[in-house]
Amino acid sequence: MVKASVCSRRKPVDFYWRSCVDGGHIDAAVDALMRSIRRADRTAINPYLDADNEAMFRVRLELAEQGQLVPDDHVKTISFDPALDMFEIRWLDVQAITQDLVSGLYGRRVTDINVRLYYIELGYAWVVGLLAHEKVYGLDDEETNRLQDVRIERAVSICRGDAARWWGVPELEAAHGTPGPDLTERIT
Repeated sequence: MVKASVCSRRKPVDFYWRSCVDGGHIDAAVDALMRSIRRADRTAINPYLDADNEAMFRVRLELAEQGQLVPDDHVKTISFDPALDMFEIRWLDVQAITQDLVSGLYGRRVTDINVRLYYIELGYAWVVGLLAHEKVYGLDDEETNRLQDVRIERAVSICRGDAARWWGVPELEAAHGTPGPDLTERIT
């Protein structure tokens, strides 16, 4: 049975971004998401597309805080490590404009960039964002899954490695004390 995320249960949820110490968790997550789509072959100077992408990321994260994410469309369970309640927020229609690396000329508009944000839940009315990345597609489904598993494995590593210090989130340390949860016992 697939577990539903607290971000899709129609109740308010606090969203935290790991290592964000200034309280601007959604801003920090949007910055990470924007960095995830920046590449040398895409222009980073289109303020209109950047503003659209930032708004799209922000709206989805705000929906998560409202518990309004749609299962399978906006959020999916990550079953990479069954001992962890890890999920991904999904964006399927992020846009950018290509730029030739040699000439500097702008090319076509890319409208199907897929972006993922992995987060952990521990049964409270909060979640912690761990990693944002652009989903990379391989030559076949097997290679695509392998490429994504590398990112998921990194998110699991961040989750387990930073849990003892509440993922660097001062609000969680203040609310729950130190040390943070011991997720090493849950390794399967």
